[in-house]
Parts: sequence; C-alpha cells; structure tokens
Amino acid sequence: RWNGVCIEANPGYFQGLANRKCRLVGAAVGSPTDSPVQFQFRGVFGGVVSPGTDNKHVTNPSAVVELKTIALGDLLHELHSPQTIEYMSLDVEGAESMVMKDFPFEKYQFKLITIERPKPDLVELLHQNGYEQLRRNSGFRDTTWIHTRSMGSTVEELRKQWAHGQPMQTTCMEQLGYTRPKRLARSEEHTSELQS
Repeated sequence: RWNGVCIEANPGYFQGLANRKCRLVGAAVGSPTDSPVQFQFRGVFGGVVSPGTDNKHVTNPSAVVELKTIALGDLLHELHSPQTIEYMSLDVEGAESMVMKDFPFEKYQFKLITIERPKPDLVELLHQNGYEQLRRNSGFRDTTWIHTRSMGSTVEELRKQWAHGQPMQTTCMEQLGYTRPKRLARSEEHTSELQS
C-alpha cells in the first residue's frame, strides 16, 4: 500500500524522519539516474553543490561527499507509486529544477505541489504540463501549484479562495497564537539574503 515517500540525502536527518508513516529513502534526486553530484552538509542549508543551487561552491571540503542521483520518475516507479499523487513538497536548496528535469509528467501527476523558489525554467515546465500557480505562500517565494485536470471540479473553488495569488501573511500556527520559532526566523532571513 502506498503511504508516500520522504526523500532525504542527508543521513543526519534520518532518525528524526524515521517515525513517519511514509517510506524514508536516503537519496539525492536528479536526472539522469546515476549522475555523480557533490553534496555539502550545512545543516538545513546543505545540498547539491552546483552553480545553479544555493550551494554554489564548496565551503568546507570535509563536509562534502559524492553521491549518485536517482531520477524522481525512476524512484516513483521502483516504489510502485500511484499515477496520481495527492501532494509533493519540493524544497532542495535551489536544486528544484534538477529534481524535475526529465520528469515523466505523462505518467505521474501531483494534485498539489509546494515548491520553494522555483526558477523560471521549472515554472515554464510546470505550465507546459498542466500546472498553475495557485498562490505564493510566504515572503521567501515558497509557492503552491495545482494540477488543474487532477483537481477536477474543485479548481474553480480553489482559484476563488486564493484569488490574485495572495501570499499567506501568517501561518495556521501563528493564527492559533503560537510564535514563530527563532530558528525558522533565522532561516527566512538567510533565504532573503540568498535572493539579493
């Protein structure tokens, strides 16, 4: 039975993720499968080292390992994923386009996707494959996308609810009176610096 998958390249997070109901896969996702990439460990800001990612350069050679990629479509196939997947969160520190490169959109659809800072090439790819941006979720350009055909009759209701792509000013937890964790606030400040 499909309960979803959590894909994480950093083994430092495996213990914290192990209690999820979904399957945990330790992998670097990118296309084509078996491409070598350098992965830099920098806590929540770690990721694939490449000129197009947040980890543009190696900052600490002792914190870098070489990994082999697996294409997202290949991984979903191996895990016997359904063709229609309810939700995907894509946040890989600037490597989002690499994850979705050569993705078999004709085989798999995500009803709802949240993507952190999608680059123009990924935005175009999503538009070409039946996705539309529903809204911007935050000041650091985290976005929500829907696959219009998969959403069926709820598309118009969603469009009205989030008309004009209004960004979310507060999170649901903040609306309940909880304060934003200091670590998250620092993360958002860092992301703003990356954008400038």
